[in-house]
Amino acid sequence: MWAGGALTFHGDLQVGNAIRRISSIDDIVLKRGRTGELCFVTVSHRIEGNDALVIEERQDIVFRENDANLTMSPIVRAESGEHRRSLGVLLRSLAKPV
Repeated sequence: MWAGGALTFHGDLQVGNAIRRISSIDDIVLKRGRTGELCFVTVSHRIEGNDALVIEERQDIVFRENDANLTMSPIVRAESGEHRRSLGVLLRSLAKPV
């Protein structure tokens, strides 16, 4: 479920420029609510164009268990790592030609 977020604009995206999005999981918090276990995940995205920061986005997402009788497995912290993927996609205008 979407819990909240924020957008900060630092510049403009230009049609035809290559853009890059760098995403990271900043925080994971487990809580118990009235309906069971909740997992709050904070994800941040940096969107760059022409090697400059253009947009910063923070997403707060909540995951909840499906069954109130379900017990959670012990939490094991994942090893630190890095994942990169290049899509090679260019931002193109969707406007109709005049």
